[in-house]
Formats: sequence, structure tokens, C-alpha cells
Amino acid sequence: MTNKSKKTPQVLPDKTATSEGSATDTTTGSPSFATAHSRLLVYLGWLFGILLLAALGVLFWMAFPLLDQLAGAHYTPTSPPPTITHTLRPTRTPTLSPTPTIPPPPTATPFPPSAHTVEAGSIDPPVRGLEGTVIVLNDDTSATANPDFSHPAWIASSKIAQQLGLDITEPYHATFAPGSITWKMDVPLAPGLYEIYVMDTVYSSAGPLDFTVALGGKPLKPIIGSGHMEFVSTRSTPPQTQDLWHSIGIYELDQIDLLTVSSSWDKRDENSIVAVDRVLIHPLPASSRELLRPLPKNYAISLVDDLAAEVKSSQVLFPERSGLSWGDQYQFMVNPTSDATVTYTLPDQVPPGTYQVAAWVPGAHGTGTLTFRLLVNGQEIALNDTSGSLTLDQSKSSGGQWVILGTWTTPRIYEKPIQMALELKVKGGMVGEVSFDAVAFMKAP
Repeated sequence: MTNKSKKTPQVLPDKTATSEGSATDTTTGSPSFATAHSRLLVYLGWLFGILLLAALGVLFWMAFPLLDQLAGAHYTPTSPPPTITHTLRPTRTPTLSPTPTIPPPPTATPFPPSAHTVEAGSIDPPVRGLEGTVIVLNDDTSATANPDFSHPAWIASSKIAQQLGLDITEPYHATFAPGSITWKMDVPLAPGLYEIYVMDTVYSSAGPLDFTVALGGKPLKPIIGSGHMEFVSTRSTPPQTQDLWHSIGIYELDQIDLLTVSSSWDKRDENSIVAVDRVLIHPLPASSRELLRPLPKNYAISLVDDLAAEVKSSQVLFPERSGLSWGDQYQFMVNPTSDATVTYTLPDQVPPGTYQVAAWVPGAHGTGTLTFRLLVNGQEIALNDTSGSLTLDQSKSSGGQWVILGTWTTPRIYEKPIQMALELKVKGGMVGEVSFDAVAFMKAP
């Protein structure tokens, strides 16, 4: 038996798939070139797909509002970027800001009017030169007496009128006994300058009396004037014939409080009986402070305004309003055809001594020349400096200032108080304007 040899079949190299799905050469264990190339293509395909999807997503996100508007058949404007809306700041609009609003001054309306305010023209007796409104404090409504007016020490004016057989229309109280009196404001006064007057009744008042003006209980010193007063009577020289107002000075109120005017006295006799009546308070314009400032502080000063002066003239006097004048007003005449005189008389008698007299020259209407003289008890007295001139050429004087007219020493007649006046004369036929304002009588210390 013949033995046939068996042939072993040839086995081809087996390519077994790996877990990544690539073919691996079983003989060597490494991937082939074709397999690596196919992997790269797959990766690039995936990357391109991802980028394409991302780009489509961004485009869709940006185009979605437009597609939504088209789908809804209406158009809505795109809102401005946030950076634009942030620049609109309504809080900076001027109408919403509190800073442009200016509050009114606190002193504009805090002072209620006094119940004792009256028109200056209604006062009896009148005070020459007073205009506008004033405050009058009566003894029976605004004063407190010690002892009280119900005390037998006081005599009412109605009883005095009955005893004398007279008609006394303005009530007052009189006494010989020691006592005191205080007039008090009902409301505070606005800060400023005030001139204060007291009444000297024609009957039942005479002799010296001192007054104290106080603000909130603090005594005030007058800028000009004096709280000391010598009351006159029917026995005085010249005799008193009517009720008189006496100024006890100009005072500055620099704080808000109640004003009081008071006086006290010891026992009196029939020649110095005390009668208490009214107190008058006159507010002065703010410009008064500027006119008072240049006057010497250590002199006893009394002012007489042109409205309180006696004018004898057939010429027309023109009133003029100006802040550079006493009381914000003065008068002037133009081309006088006849002589004119203006006499400034002090309302109260003054002690004898050496006096300077100054005239306020307004800032306008002063181009003429006038002459002047000083009268004591009705008689002219000579200037101390005989080389001085008794004329005033207003054209050579700067307007809006005090001009010293001269210095006089009064005769000492038994050292009694004297009546003093300044007389100004304007010559008729003069060409030009002559102005008149206040005159200051200043007693040297």
C-alpha cells in the first residue's frame, strides 16, 4: 500500500479588527497606512460638522427676532444698546434738581404787624417831617405802671380836665408820688434804625425825666440823641401852649425781641409833676445808617429834616426821592425869582456851649448859592472864626455829603437851656437850582 503524503494547506495572514475598528497586521501588530488615512478623514469630518453646527446656531440666534417679527406680521424697533440707555440720566434734568430753587429770605415775612400801627398823618399833635406808618403805644393799653393806674396816687386826665374846666381829648395819667412806667411792644420789630418819641402833655408835666430803651431787657444806647428829657410847661420860657413830642434818640435794633421804653422817678412837687401818655416809634430807612456814619461819635447831635423846617417862599418847591438823602427825600427850587428863607429850629431847648452845624448836600439839584446864620433865642450870633464865610456855594460842594457850615459858641445866659435855629436864605433872581435837606446841630464834648 502506497502511503500518500498529506499537504498542509497554506494559511493567509489573518487581519483581525481592533476595538477601534481598524485593521491590524497580525504578523507585525501595527496599523497599515490605509487604516491611518481613513481615521484622519473621519476626525476631520467630525470637526467640520461640529463647527458647521455652531455657526448655524449663532446665525439662527441672531436672526431669530427678525424671523419672529416676520412670522407675526409686525415690526418692532430693535432696542438701543445698553450703553445708550445708560447715558440717559433723568436725575440730572434741571427741573428735577432741588438746587435751582432759592428759598425766600427768613426775614421777609416773620414779623407780624403791630396792633398799634397808625398812619403818621393821623397823629395828634402831628410830628413835622414824619411820613408813612408809625407805632403809637398808649399808656392805657401798652404800659405797666408801678403803682398801678388804679392806685389813688394817679390822677386821670378826665379829672384834671374837670378841675381846670378844659377839654382833654387824649387821656393820660399824672402823679406827684414816686413810681415807674414801662411801655412794651406787642410784637418784635424788624432789625433796623428807629427814632423814639415821648409825649409832653401841655398840662400836668414838667421837670426832668430819664428814659431807658431796651430790647429783650437789654438797655440800648442811642446812636444820636439822649434819653434825658426836660419837660416844659405853661410856666416855661417860652410857655408851652400845646402837647409836644420829644425825641429821646435814634436806636439800632440788631436782634429780634420785644422793645420796651421805661422811666422811673422820685417824689415830685407841683413844678415837676409827672404825666405819662404815649410813646411813638418811627422806623427809619436803611439809608439813614450811611448818613449817620460820618457824624462825630462823641458829639451830642440833633437832626432837623427839611420837612420839619419852616419855608417862607413864593417859589415852587420840588420834592425829590433819593437814597442819598435823609428820609430818602429832599426838596429843591429852580431859578428863584424872589427871596426865600428856610429855618431849621431844634424842637427842644439845648444847653449852651460850642456847636458845629453841618448841612447835608444832596447829590443833585445843587448849583446855587445861599447864605446862612445861627440864631440863639431868636438873635443871630457870630461865627467863632471871623474869617469864615457865611455863604455856601453848592456848585463847589460834592453832592451826597455833610458840609460843615461853621462853629459857634453860644452866650452863657445864666446857664439856662437855649432855643437854637439855623436860617438859610436864597437870593431872588439867582439862576440855578438850590436843594434843601437835613441839618445837624452838634455840641462839642
